[in-house]
Amino acid sequence: MFMKRLFLSILAVFSLCLIACAQTESESTASANRFWDKVDKLDAYNMILPLLMTKEQIRKILPSIEKARERVRTTLKTENEELRRLETKVDAAMSQAADKGAVPSHELISEIYKERVAIAQRRLAMAAVNAEDVTAAVKTALNAGQLKVAENSLNPKDFDPGLKVEEMKPDDKLILFSREILLMPQAYDILVKLSM
Repeated sequence: MFMKRLFLSILAVFSLCLIACAQTESESTASANRFWDKVDKLDAYNMILPLLMTKEQIRKILPSIEKARERVRTTLKTENEELRRLETKVDAAMSQAADKGAVPSHELISEIYKERVAIAQRRLAMAAVNAEDVTAAVKTALNAGQLKVAENSLNPKDFDPGLKVEEMKPDDKLILFSREILLMPQAYDILVKLSM
């Protein structure tokens, strides 16, 4: 009887430790995510504030960013619907693999790969359209000095080490700025606040 109680006590303590570890890991991850979100927001401020944009200029740019955000939401919704369709097949294949040692079919692996490639291509195309639209708004809203600051505020090699920066046109640098800074999720909230 004593051994049974001891075993149950050890099992209870072990279970509590597992729960505490899981909670601690989850809390640590959430804490780290909050920290990096703050860093991203600080980085957005660091890039946006030197432009010295007026409220009116920001209000001219915001609609293009809002359209871009809507495109992202629509694209993600479409992707989720497509992935839900595949998830049933993946769940069945996982169950067969785990329970019966069945290797997933070549057709399923091929279908998953094609879907992954299609999603990546759609996202790249959407990102290009979003960056071009925001850049067009930026070019109409900002003056020559502000555009020059935006063009020169990023090191393009930080985003693509293979780029030949000396061959980049000012528009290429503005597109990079729009994509990497103005379309950051944290930048939207900052721009809205600065436009008030």
